[in-house]
Amino acid sequence: MEYLDVNWTLANCTGKPLNWFFSLKQSEIKLAKGLCADCPIKQDCLQYSVEKDEFGLWAGLTRKERLDLYGGHQEQESQMD
Repeated sequence: MEYLDVNWTLANCTGKPLNWFFSLKQSEIKLAKGLCADCPIKQDCLQYSVEKDEFGLWAGLTRKERLDLYGGHQEQESQMD
């Protein structure tokens, strides 16, 4: 999946401070996760972030949480198909 394959304008995070999604502050992480919880493109966001091994909070998950859940790119692809 490429960045332009996703309609990011539909995301709940559109127009929100980017630092919330790359923060170490629990208050900002909580705000970001709240936005992601019911985001209409959450699944696309998750797929993109796992495939590209992105840093930061994507689809309500930190990079560590994504790695813990999916164990890496190859396993993620088969689980999402």
